[in-house]
Amino acid sequence: MYTKERLVRGEVYWMETIQQAIHEALLAYMEKHDLNQTELGKNLGFTRGYVSQLMNGNFNLSQKKIIQLLLKMDMVPDLRIRTVDSYLAALNASNVKLFAYTEMDAEDSDVSETELLAS
Repeated sequence: MYTKERLVRGEVYWMETIQQAIHEALLAYMEKHDLNQTELGKNLGFTRGYVSQLMNGNFNLSQKKIIQLLLKMDMVPDLRIRTVDSYLAALNASNVKLFAYTEMDAEDSDVSETELLAS
């Protein structure tokens, strides 16, 4: 079991958080415009395979690509940078439970599906 602090201090949490936000943005755009993945790709100028990678979270986009993608969907990235302590305070105030199903880091590489019930 991992604490919220340990999770939030790891790169994996932030990569997955960004990937989830992009996935949700793509779904919202598809729903708003009544598109399937193939049509989404055509609208945004991407191949069906690339869209599939984005939808499956199998990507590592550069800042430039993220901005280009979001602008094509008439969206913008809204980035907040703050201390870990202030982020954790807000997270704790919201009573959100965090879950992740991934390898956390090299130290825990034997853990492939870990439920993170953060306290």
